[in-house]
Amino acid sequence: MKKTSHHFLALAVVCLLPISSAHAQLGGILNQFGGGTAQSSGTPAAGLGAIGGGTALVPGSLGNVVGLLKYCIENNYLGGNARSVQSTLMGKLGDNPASNPGYASGLVGILDAGNGQTMNLGGGATQPLSQQICTRVLAQAKSFL
Repeated sequence: MKKTSHHFLALAVVCLLPISSAHAQLGGILNQFGGGTAQSSGTPAAGLGAIGGGTALVPGSLGNVVGLLKYCIENNYLGGNARSVQSTLMGKLGDNPASNPGYASGLVGILDAGNGQTMNLGGGATQPLSQQICTRVLAQAKSFL
């Protein structure tokens, strides 16, 4: 019986590790999306300030914002007026938006901050995390209107 309980305990610890590391990663990513300084109260959404060199991880170009909006809409992370915002901003990209590297990366879910930092929304980001990021991208997109 002891051997079984040890196996169960080991399995429980192994199962909980990805959750806690994902929780920590979520907190780090969310911190990158705010401005100012990081504040932490132990929850991922607490203190949406910047990490490291004080720079926020937000799309670094209009093209990336527009591409990400399209990605977010197509993956059902955004609804409402996101499509009209994306359409309006699309006109600002010119006749050949596909030649814009920021737009191209946004279309596949890559947020490119323009300072060497990127984040792939399709690369294992959880739905709630992608939802939050897309909401922030939409807010930034509205500032370009």
